[in-house]
Amino acid sequence: MAEKIAEKLINWLPNVFKAFKNFKPEMQKFQINYREKTSEIYYKVNMGSDSIRKKLAKIEVPNSGNYSFKAIFDEGWTDYSRIVKIDRNTNSYVFSPKDLPSSQFYMVILKGLIDPDGLKRIVHVQPAANQSSTKIFDKYWLQASIRDIRMMENLYKALEIEDINCGVNIAIDKYFSAEIPKELRKTAEIIQKFMLAAQGKDRRELFTAWNQYRTMSSSDSNLEKLYENIFDKVKLKEFISVDQPFQIGKVGPHKMENYLPISFKTEALTKLTLDNPQASGYLKFHKKKFTAAIDAHVEKRNSHSS
Repeated sequence: MAEKIAEKLINWLPNVFKAFKNFKPEMQKFQINYREKTSEIYYKVNMGSDSIRKKLAKIEVPNSGNYSFKAIFDEGWTDYSRIVKIDRNTNSYVFSPKDLPSSQFYMVILKGLIDPDGLKRIVHVQPAANQSSTKIFDKYWLQASIRDIRMMENLYKALEIEDINCGVNIAIDKYFSAEIPKELRKTAEIIQKFMLAAQGKDRRELFTAWNQYRTMSSSDSNLEKLYENIFDKVKLKEFISVDQPFQIGKVGPHKMENYLPISFKTEALTKLTLDNPQASGYLKFHKKKFTAAIDAHVEKRNSHSS
């Protein structure tokens, strides 16, 4: 299985090595962005021999359809990618080594997409689990690792996999059902009752629920405004913390169901390398602090309305 995965990932590499064979190409790094499903491959080529340069009219790399040239840097990190052209007749990337200055080493960078299924075979991300809960916070265990590390070490001099997302879906419906004012809580209950009746077959129950729902349009608006105000003031990211080597990524937006906020998603991002092929730690949702923030906004609303 591992050999087949490797073959799929690098089946286009022989063409690159063949194109640069006169310049001793070395793969320096394979870099993957897990979240964006993109990758970059860094090749170091030795172009120090002017005699070889003069003999070669051009360097031609077949277009794989999945990868393209991103840059060619000299030793001073000046980018010469402008000299690379696409030959429509051969569907190849073409440039002349004579157009490059006399720098001994160059870094050729290719960029492209990586197959999501192949990515899953390279990296294992364990689904986040709520391991423990206290009155102050909920803890979620996060874990990610590079699969078959020995094979990867044989293939690549350096491997970096960035923005690995060990995402967590955090439930918040119980905090809102407890903290919203009584009159708005009744509105939410009427809406939920109507939604359930609409899914059933009892026409009388549906008619009764519909009449209740129809007469509370103004309360319905107040409920929506309350939630809009809360999430405008309360930033969900403030109630999330993570252990190293994780970082908080995108948080939210919240998900609504039957006019009640029920959950939100948060990214927990990390980076894996050959030297650090595993990452684990906790994500904490500070629910006591979150509940206090909701309560403060509801009390403020009530004081203004009274």
